[in-house]
Amino acid sequence: MKKNILGVLLPLLTMTIIFFLSFENTITNSLGLSEMDIKGILISGVVLYIPVSFLVNGIICAKKQINWKIPALISLLGSVVIMMYLRFDSTEMALYLSYYSMSYCIGYWITSVMKK
Repeated sequence: MKKNILGVLLPLLTMTIIFFLSFENTITNSLGLSEMDIKGILISGVVLYIPVSFLVNGIICAKKQINWKIPALISLLGSVVIMMYLRFDSTEMALYLSYYSMSYCIGYWITSVMKK
């Protein structure tokens, strides 16, 4: 179970950080971020940082020989919850989830092929 923790929590941790930085609150106010900066963090996080964390998650799972289904499902379910809270449309959620799962599969399968 110990080797599964990093593989499961990396995308969730990335999503949680982006989620907290996407609101105007005491953290973003103390950092001096404007409303445009906050929206930029959300957009770049959803399009760039979260897929990269899914890619790294796939690579970690392949290197540590972790079954790919459970970490992928936990990460995708976490992203669904966060996207529902941010009020994404169902079509946007489906597109982003397919994007995230493709980046996870690319990382997992390329690493597992390179290991052989």
